[in-house]
Amino acid sequence: MSSLSDETKLVFLDALITFLDVREFYKHDNGTLTKLTHTSWRHSAYALLEFTKSCLAELAYNYVLLGKVQMDGLEHRFSQYRQIAGGHSHIYIRQIYECEGRLRLSTPCRL
Repeated sequence: MSSLSDETKLVFLDALITFLDVREFYKHDNGTLTKLTHTSWRHSAYALLEFTKSCLAELAYNYVLLGKVQMDGLEHRFSQYRQIAGGHSHIYIRQIYECEGRLRLSTPCRL
């Protein structure tokens, strides 16, 4: 996004937040979104919207690359935890510690 005048992406994020707020207000629970997914999606959209506005208006950046704002490294680590723990989506803290120990042992030591 190159400027605040290029508002199509900002309008989309704002419309997405409004949609999620309306969905929550009317308690539409017949869809596939869990409460946690709904909250996570809303917070992510709101954070991206405010982050973009802040970068363009207050910090006077020429452009913002929203595709670079991601958590792939963290998601990759948690996917490794799930794989080592047997593929379960919900794992215990004890399993995270065990997986972390195994992952640290499997990575080569730096000299």
